[in-house]
Amino acid sequence: MGASPAPRRSPLVLAGALFPLTWACFAALVVWRSSVPSAGDLTRLGHLLAGSAAVLALVLVTLVVAQRQVSGLWPDRVQFAVAGAGVVQARLAFVLADAGSARLWAPAAHVFELVGFAVPLIWVAAEFHHGVRRQRDELADSLIAARVHHLRHQARQTVQAVQRHEVRSMLFAVDGAARALADESLTMSDADRVAFGRLVVEGAERLGGLMDVAPKRSSPSPSTASAGPSSTPSARLAVPPIRPFPPGCGPWAGPPT
Repeated sequence: MGASPAPRRSPLVLAGALFPLTWACFAALVVWRSSVPSAGDLTRLGHLLAGSAAVLALVLVTLVVAQRQVSGLWPDRVQFAVAGAGVVQARLAFVLADAGSARLWAPAAHVFELVGFAVPLIWVAAEFHHGVRRQRDELADSLIAARVHHLRHQARQTVQAVQRHEVRSMLFAVDGAARALADESLTMSDADRVAFGRLVVEGAERLGGLMDVAPKRSSPSPSTASAGPSSTPSARLAVPPIRPFPPGCGPWAGPPT
């Protein structure tokens, strides 16, 4: 699951449309107004817009700091330029209001501030969300990789334990057959002697085959490791089982009667 892409378009596109639109709207209100709002109404509207602009500025600064902590990068300079352009145009609107041309330019100044802070806020919020999603995906990938490594380690230990068990079993069989041939060869029949000789040769060949099992080939995939101990050890190592000793001729048996 990939992170959602950050906005690709520049905030200058949106700001370049909103700033002229704000100028045009308030200029039209100044020219074609039918009645002049009272000073108290304009003051209350100005306070409301100023408070909204202050809140947006605070949220923007908070997200900029958070994005710096998440991604280690500062936002693009274009976003700071848009905020600065909004502040500059707000000062220009205040100058027009103080010049006495129209009192409507005073709330218009706060609207420019709102636009100047809202446009970069959209981009910073989207980039912050993109960084959080990327960090979450990276954390999930690292957890999956750690789990896979743990399963492979467990599977490798299991295969090595089975291999050691098979080696000990074959060494026991070869040792018993060799001791029987050494201690009781004079009393054995030719068939038993041939059987013990074959047992020694086959055990030596299987031991050699086990020694040739490379760690990479003996390490199963995570899906195989998740199968648990139900899989047959001899099947995993591809080693056939040891043939039993001839009847009455095991390494623990006495001389044949």
